[in-house]
Amino acid sequence: MVDLQVENVKKMKKNKRKVESEENANVSPKKNKKEKSILKAKNDNDGGEKKSLKFNETVKVREISKAPKKGKKDKLEQKVKDKKVLKMKKDKKGGEKLQPFVKLDKQETRDKQKKEKAERKAKKQQQEVFDIGVQAKKIWEEVRKEDCKEEKKIKLTTELHSLVKGNIKKIIFAHDTVRVVECLMAMGSQEIKDALYVELKDDIIEMAKSKYANFFVQKLLRYGSKDQKDAVMKAMTGKTAKLMKHKTAGVVVELAFNDFANASQRNSMLQEFLGPEFILFKEPEVRTVEELIAKHPEKKAEIVKNLGANVEVLIQKGCYNHSLVHTVLHNYLSVVDGKARADCIESLRDSLIHIIHSKDGAMAALYCLWHGSTKDRKSIVKSLKTFVEKTACEEYGHMVLMAIFDTVDDTKLVGKAIIGELCENFVKIIQNKFGLRVVKYLVAGRDKTYTMPDAITIMAKGDGNEHSKKDPAVRRKELAEAASGPILKWLGERLQAGLYDPPSTINFTCILNHLPHSEQLSKVWGLLAEEASKPFIEGDGTPNIIENTASNMLLKKIILKDKEREKLGVETFSKVLLSTVDTDGVEAWLGCNRGAFVLVYCWETGIEEVQQLVRDKIKFLEKILRKQKHKGASILIEKLG
Repeated sequence: MVDLQVENVKKMKKNKRKVESEENANVSPKKNKKEKSILKAKNDNDGGEKKSLKFNETVKVREISKAPKKGKKDKLEQKVKDKKVLKMKKDKKGGEKLQPFVKLDKQETRDKQKKEKAERKAKKQQQEVFDIGVQAKKIWEEVRKEDCKEEKKIKLTTELHSLVKGNIKKIIFAHDTVRVVECLMAMGSQEIKDALYVELKDDIIEMAKSKYANFFVQKLLRYGSKDQKDAVMKAMTGKTAKLMKHKTAGVVVELAFNDFANASQRNSMLQEFLGPEFILFKEPEVRTVEELIAKHPEKKAEIVKNLGANVEVLIQKGCYNHSLVHTVLHNYLSVVDGKARADCIESLRDSLIHIIHSKDGAMAALYCLWHGSTKDRKSIVKSLKTFVEKTACEEYGHMVLMAIFDTVDDTKLVGKAIIGELCENFVKIIQNKFGLRVVKYLVAGRDKTYTMPDAITIMAKGDGNEHSKKDPAVRRKELAEAASGPILKWLGERLQAGLYDPPSTINFTCILNHLPHSEQLSKVWGLLAEEASKPFIEGDGTPNIIENTASNMLLKKIILKDKEREKLGVETFSKVLLSTVDTDGVEAWLGCNRGAFVLVYCWETGIEEVQQLVRDKIKFLEKILRKQKHKGASILIEKLG
């Protein structure tokens, strides 16, 4: 019985599997997205001991049409359309009415942004402080107007101070409200200024470091009382070196050092860079680090080490715009030597253009030129490109160009980079008193007639440096040759007009006596000789260069320079002059004292050929000469024997 039941269960399972297989065979296959169909076929053997799959090779493919690309304008229009949907104003649950999207114009968008910004700011600040700031700015707008009357201004500043009093620390670090406090410091009464100082005196250093509050500290230095200024200086005592390395605070320290500190305070501020000892124990009477080391030679190593560490940080941060930094650099380069000095010069060589406008900055640049290697000097010269005219016309910067003429052996580089640019702007440069010094130094060197003794003393410090190998006379000659062409061209164009102007005649004398001999120089001599040879009548109102004091002195100096020209074996001016002048011209010369002295100067050159020309010119005018009663004539007769 059990066996029959088991057998019946097996038959039922077998029939069930058979029915399922037949149903699966009749079901059509699913299609994918591209409608590619793979048709399945039944096995020919329905009795199916073994099933297999057969594939139909026919594949149906549907082409997808590519949508055209949209341009920027189409995309923008679509974006606007998409935004024109109904929005809830606050929350869907709130049951608010739906409002359509409205496109704003530029002004409306800007107003909306301002409103949102004000709301965000109000959230950050206390509502009370925010309201004070808004009211204060409204009053400030009235006070700062140029047409605001004095009485109204006093009333408004008092009202403004009463509004912000007690909350100044909360509003002074913001970019807008700090201006309100600045205005009170600049325009308020002394009582208001004192009240502001009392409220903020403990936060001077913090404000000096602030991006916006530092302007109030600057106003305190400019408009505060003497005691308040001293308090600011005292607050910075011991922190000067640290503050100078701060981008914002450095401006405040520079203002205090440059505009308001006295000599003792400046010396003390400098000494704070020398290490912890000098921060605590200063010697205000000592001006430079060099003097301090001479007074305490045993402390030299420590002083130089501490100063060098501070200098390195200042260079890395690029703090070149402050005169205090220039002073520190100058003092460091004057006492350091060896590898430390070489490293410092290498770090500075491309940045000297930023510091040479101040006295200490220019001196630091001179030390870099005197002790820098050939590579350093080349970089310094190249860094001045396009700034030569500006540098030549600066009170202290012009000395850097003078030092370049003294030290750099590569005269081709100097001729192209420095002298070439000088000559391009020669008219502007020679009309400036500092530019004129550069031109005279280039042409005449350390001639005391044309160069200040103080400048010669400074330039002499660089003599004998280890990197200048070329003979100074050779270097000077090569540089003068590079400059002579443009200078003589300028001189030829302005010679006649400048002969009656005393300052111009001094410049002409300098150029004509020191430029190397050339064909162009001979042409200028010819022009001068023609002007001197023109006949004139003594006492006549017509100007002439023989009787004019300045131009007569020019002739004298050029003629007496012929002694040196004769030794060099080059053409002399006295020969050109005597060969050009005719009998009428000589007669006019003899008729006046200064004219006779011109012939005396020619005789005193001691050149036989020139003396013979003098005899020949006077040979037929001896009677006229003896009739003259002026001193020049008597000296000339005596010379001729």
